[in-house]
Amino acid sequence: VMGEVRTKAPLDSPAFTGTPTTPTPPGDAKGLQTTNAEFVRKLIAALVGSVLEPLDTLQELADALGNDPNFATTVLNKLAGKQPLDETLTALSGKSVDGLIEYVGLRETISRAADALQKSQNGGDIPDKDLFVRRIGAARAFDGAVIIGCDDNPWTTAEFIVWLESQGAFNHPYWMCRGSWSYAYNKIITDTGCGNICLAGAVIEVMGVRGAMTIRVTTSHSVSGW
Repeated sequence: VMGEVRTKAPLDSPAFTGTPTTPTPPGDAKGLQTTNAEFVRKLIAALVGSVLEPLDTLQELADALGNDPNFATTVLNKLAGKQPLDETLTALSGKSVDGLIEYVGLRETISRAADALQKSQNGGDIPDKDLFVRRIGAARAFDGAVIIGCDDNPWTTAEFIVWLESQGAFNHPYWMCRGSWSYAYNKIITDTGCGNICLAGAVIEVMGVRGAMTIRVTTSHSVSGW
């Protein structure tokens, strides 16, 4: 009996000789199942099966990583010292609003916007309305009660035209005004050849420009003997 026992392996930590075999566990085996060479090879094949040949061994992987056991830390440290490829965010960091405007090149745009006419003003913020009307070629109703000449002394037609020019009457395709009703402060044109023209209360219309104009004066009455 003892001879037969000596040919058997002990249950506790048996030492096998030769080439012992065991059943190959399934690929999802876990726990205390016994594995064999075939099982291990299958796992390794599954692990490196999609890897390029130059990196399908641990030695090749180690060489590719520079044999650095702290490769991840090394990479992070190097990245921390790098400047981003696009420096926009770095350049904008910490800038004031004014600095941001300068950086993105909006200074001229903002200046133009600040100098633009506001829609809600309906033209009330135009600094030189006469020039504006002239530039767009619009008619100009100058005033409804203008003092023409400041006294009632006689005027020639030439002097009247000089006054019209001083008021910008020839800068528009159509310009008009009306003299105030003060006879003492408005001139009288005396050289028309068809009676004197009192400009008090007169409606004056100018059509055309300085070299090609029509001037029409509509008065309440003609005056003679003034």
